[in-house]
Amino acid sequence: MLPVTYLRSSSLGTFSWCEQKYANVYVLGLKDKENIKAWMGTTTHRNLQTLGDIKIARDKGDKRLKDELFDHSLEELEDISLINDVCFDYYKSHNTELNITEKERKICLKWTLKALAFQGGIMDPRKQDIHATEVFFELDLPEWAEYNYQIGDTVLSGRGQIKGTCDLVCRESDVYFQVIDYKSGQRLNWTTGEVKNQEDFEKDPQLLLYYYALRNIYPDNKFFMSIYYINHGGQCTRNEKGELKSTYPDEGGIFSIAFDDHDYEIAEQMLKEKFEAIRNTKVPSMLSPSNSHWKCKYLCKFSEQSTEDPSKTTCQFLNGYIRDNGIEDAILKYGDINKLTSYGEGGGRVSKD
Repeated sequence: MLPVTYLRSSSLGTFSWCEQKYANVYVLGLKDKENIKAWMGTTTHRNLQTLGDIKIARDKGDKRLKDELFDHSLEELEDISLINDVCFDYYKSHNTELNITEKERKICLKWTLKALAFQGGIMDPRKQDIHATEVFFELDLPEWAEYNYQIGDTVLSGRGQIKGTCDLVCRESDVYFQVIDYKSGQRLNWTTGEVKNQEDFEKDPQLLLYYYALRNIYPDNKFFMSIYYINHGGQCTRNEKGELKSTYPDEGGIFSIAFDDHDYEIAEQMLKEKFEAIRNTKVPSMLSPSNSHWKCKYLCKFSEQSTEDPSKTTCQFLNGYIRDNGIEDAILKYGDINKLTSYGEGGGRVSKD
């Protein structure tokens, strides 16, 4: 059985995409492939978070923003390119694998400015009544998520949690909060490859997880969730080669969902089913046993040659090892027990849910 101690939106998505990839990252604690577009998304997120922090500072009457990246006057930070430079240089200094150039610096600035200009600035954090930025949550699930695992001499016991971070929580009234999640990538369901539309967001695991968490953090408030795609908002079609083409390739898009008490119940049931599906998995399935799928070849480090058995990929080798020896032996030989309960993905790269 795969040990599971917490759920986060990326772990849910990974398990749906490829169970073996989930085992590699969230059970063994191995580091996945770095992706330069995801890295630029992280930088753009931090730019927008900083603008939200500036708005909070102004509302409090502060004259300066001081955190782990910034020690600047608010007047200095009116320069968006300065914010971009600080965030870009910070994340670049924490990444040694990707070939990050000045081209990426310009793209991050372009994406940030594009988000700020969308429909006259309706997604600009400086124009919101901000309750908080980067709201981190780590909440216990109900008793059905209790676990007890023995791996070698180590015993892990407790109650499963949900973990994550919401980009922006804004006040719309004394009762209503809007939760904004910024996305720089494509508006896709990465499990199916299909474009997400409004009805898909109404049952989206990430949004349901966020709603479930926030209802527990702020039980007296109501929420509607908005997901904003900076670069991919228009309707999409596929050509004869199966390639996605956007009707408006340079237009962003926002999708909002007002969840209610019934959706809270749906969210809890979804989390229960996902939690149980993971821990009832004896041998994880592979998206492609031959590792020939384009997601394996281009988006997954574990499709590279195994150092243990050069005739196999890392994914094939670990899947076979788990099948023959069990997940406990695989953790002891190739994993890191400490990462079974940690929030970060394997290797602790700078990332965001």
